[in-house]
Amino acid sequence: MQVSLQSGVELEVERLGPTKGVPLVVVHGYTGGLHEWRPLAERWSATRPVVLFHLRGHGRSTGCERVEDYAMPTLARDLVALLDALGLDRVDVLGHSLGGMIALRFAVDFPERLRALVLVATSARRRELDPPRPTWRRLLSRARKQMGLARKPLPRPTHVHPVALHAMLRAIADQPETVHALASLRAPSLVVVGRRDHAFLASCEELAERLPDVAFAKLHEVGHTPMLEVPDVLTHLVDTHLREVDAVAPR
Repeated sequence: MQVSLQSGVELEVERLGPTKGVPLVVVHGYTGGLHEWRPLAERWSATRPVVLFHLRGHGRSTGCERVEDYAMPTLARDLVALLDALGLDRVDVLGHSLGGMIALRFAVDFPERLRALVLVATSARRRELDPPRPTWRRLLSRARKQMGLARKPLPRPTHVHPVALHAMLRAIADQPETVHALASLRAPSLVVVGRRDHAFLASCEELAERLPDVAFAKLHEVGHTPMLEVPDVLTHLVDTHLREVDAVAPR
């Protein structure tokens, strides 16, 4: 379904599972999409509401024409506006890669809206890009090698707006860092990274060191996309984490 935000942006959204309980909202990564997470969401939705959505510029969500419309704080505000539009108060948030950066920005700026956090293969720091303005093909090839995916298929969504392809890379490079605010985050957190994800392994180790209430899982022989490479493992890790939160926090 399409959900209209107060900003005028429309987001493509899927809701799964029961109507009661704290929803798990999944924020996909750069050029990712609903299709990567739907098989896992279908399993999580057996016990809790799950919300999947396409970021602006992805899938059937609005594609903005200005680079500044994809800044990290703007993407975090989209998440808050989506919760408001769906009538949701506090939620659990899972973010992968770029989605994890958005989740961290959301956690820092809107802590009252967050119950629990899951961060998959992400960073609390800026990621500098070089060389300047590389082509999409070169970017993809380099990223696949860095993340241990050279021999694995890398699905892409049905459509990514051409401005979003460049603008979201700039958002990653220019984002206000959240690393110095990590110690203030009180939401129970789970950090997951593949040992072959050379681009994000160290940054996830830093997250695990700085977050005050955190569980950390490093996955053997896994690259940047555990939801595709080891979906059963990731499903279990997230389910276990949220069940533990359920046991001590109101639903």
